[in-house]
Amino acid sequence: MPEVEPVDAPIQDLLEHENPCFGCGPHNPEGLQIKSYPDPDGDGLVAEFTSSPHHAGSGGVLGGGVQATLVDCHGVWTAVYHAAVNGEDPVPHYVTAELAMQYKRPAPLEAPVVLVSTVDEVDPPRLSVDVEVRNEEGEVCSEGRVVCHALDEGWGPNPYL
Repeated sequence: MPEVEPVDAPIQDLLEHENPCFGCGPHNPEGLQIKSYPDPDGDGLVAEFTSSPHHAGSGGVLGGGVQATLVDCHGVWTAVYHAAVNGEDPVPHYVTAELAMQYKRPAPLEAPVVLVSTVDEVDPPRLSVDVEVRNEEGEVCSEGRVVCHALDEGWGPNPYL
């Protein structure tokens, strides 16, 4: 495996490619604009997201669809990160092939949640990622599994090499 330099910037900002995605796109001013960073305690990524009142689901908690979007985008970027730190150049562009969610407890509205991902299975061109949505106390509010599929088109040069 190549030597990887630590990076303080979110992975979404390292690759020079326009990304209008609702969940993670830095080029979408109406989107969630999550920022995912290398997890110092694992092989995946971590992100923090604080919702607004318009992200509410029934009962005044963070909506399940918003949680699914967070898991989806964070999972796909974990696949991108995994490819980059394992030396793929150009870095592949991944899309969601499958998404499965389990909701464990209400996630807070207008309070931070933390997304923590781990790579589970690698079977090119697919890669499976598990993502947890945790509240401030560290309790798991929801869990998702994202099966990511690499496209032939890449994001561009590997910023980690």
